[in-house]
Amino acid sequence: MQWNGDTALYLIQKSNQYFITTNATEYLNKIQDGYNDVLGSPFQYGDDVGYIYTDFTYPGDLIST
Repeated sequence: MQWNGDTALYLIQKSNQYFITTNATEYLNKIQDGYNDVLGSPFQYGDDVGYIYTDFTYPGDLIST
């Protein structure tokens, strides 16, 4: 997934709770409440969010009978 918004995207976590926002003030308030950045947040336009595309690799032999 790629972020294509006009503003920075903040993804933060506290225990099993995740919080997503584009508001910097809201982000700073959550950080003060004990939340932590996730995966290199904040994300800018064009950044990969969640996973990065890689080449397909198979660990064994592909054999046809």
